[in-house]
This record gives sequence, structure tokens and C-alpha cells, in this order.
Amino acid sequence: MLRSVGSASRTAPTGGTTSVYHPVVDEPRLHRDEPAIDDVIFVVHYPDKDSDSDGKLRLIVALSDTESAGMANDRPADVSPRKTP
Repeated sequence: MLRSVGSASRTAPTGGTTSVYHPVVDEPRLHRDEPAIDDVIFVVHYPDKDSDSDGKLRLIVALSDTESAGMANDRPADVSPRKTP
């Protein structure tokens, strides 16, 4: 998520760790950083490399890829796939 702000200076904390609930993998532990570039603040969440939380996020991605592939086959026969430029 990108959020535009008038000034890159912040009074709120810009880092730390957090847990987020997911119904399949429970609560991966994530670091949170908010680097500012010009007047844009990026909110970045990431796990420790090769940690249990890293594995949980990889599982979410794999499940998402599988679900997306299945949905591509659910389209009506008269609808052609989108063409990419």
C-alpha cells in the first residue's frame, strides 16, 4: 500500500515487529519498516529469512497461485482470455 503524505517526516514509529492472523497459517511474525522516498512512505512487512514465518508466507503465496490458476479455468467458454501488451 502506498500512502502519499505532505512531508516525509513522521512522529509515529516507523519500524518494529507485528503478527498478523491468517486462517490457514495462523500468525506469521513480521518486521515492519516505513521507508520514505520523497513524499511517499512505503509500508513494508517481511519475515526473517528461512524462519517459520517465512515458510508460512511462502505457503500463502503457493495457495494463492493454485487458487488463481483454478479460477482461470472457471471462466465461461464464450469469454476469451485477456491479452497482455
